[in-house]
Amino acid sequence: MPSSLRHVLSPVLAHQAVRGRYKWMLLGDDDTIWSISAVLRMLETAQLPYGMPVAITDFTTRIKCSPEGQRSVFVQATDPRCQPCPAGATGESAGRRQPCPCVLPPGLAEGLLPECPREGPGRTIFYGGAGVLFSWGLVQQLASGRRAQPEPGVSNDAAPNYYTIAFSNLSRFGDDIMSEALRRYGVGFTSPPPMLQAAALPSTGVAASLFGAGVGGGSGKQRSLLQRRRLFGSFSIYNDKKSLDELLQRHQEAARLDPSHVRAMVSAHVRSRGVDLERYEEVVAQLEVLMSTV
Repeated sequence: MPSSLRHVLSPVLAHQAVRGRYKWMLLGDDDTIWSISAVLRMLETAQLPYGMPVAITDFTTRIKCSPEGQRSVFVQATDPRCQPCPAGATGESAGRRQPCPCVLPPGLAEGLLPECPREGPGRTIFYGGAGVLFSWGLVQQLASGRRAQPEPGVSNDAAPNYYTIAFSNLSRFGDDIMSEALRRYGVGFTSPPPMLQAAALPSTGVAASLFGAGVGGGSGKQRSLLQRRRLFGSFSIYNDKKSLDELLQRHQEAARLDPSHVRAMVSAHVRSRGVDLERYEEVVAQLEVLMSTV
């Protein structure tokens, strides 16, 4: 079985294996590190309804191609497709505004999208390395075989369900296929309440220290994400090519500069491809200790 298909089917297979006896499901790659205590604190603050179809992450990418076919990837901390929250749907918890589940406008849930659209806003995909949380209500809907939003002019009976999308040849990446399936069901990515930027932290200097001046202080991309204090893969970069030791040092420096952020961080991504496995296990063990004790 292709690895992408194993990834795509794992939520519904896990749902069936435990007979739906859970509220939230953590889904990541084989190199995603989770902090369960931070996840529980985040869920307590967010107060999102697990019985509704909800996918939680603040690390997504938007994929778009130029008319000539040149592919561009934009990192996002929020899903721009979400409809505004209904009046009275949000509240306050721990001094932060609680989110409402991200629901897509019907027009954005219809029809098929190519792997790299040349028209429109592109495709929004959760970053598999940083992980995502699926609610019981979402996985129940996917596992039931309920049909997704049909294409314009197509009857409901002809609309795909999660399994037909999973077995499609849309992409060789599991997070890509799952994100497309969620879109067809009208579900976007709900961002958890962001941490507030600590007044004592000069965000430009912190970002430059952690990501390097050319990334954090120069382009502003990672700096802007750090200012928001993202919770998923907080100090990870999309397809990060830094060495294991450089990644470890970045998180250790983050713990020194901004321990409250590391304490709240729900996940870290340490790419395992092409590295020494013994050293990889050592770095992962040190990161797990850091995330649990800072």
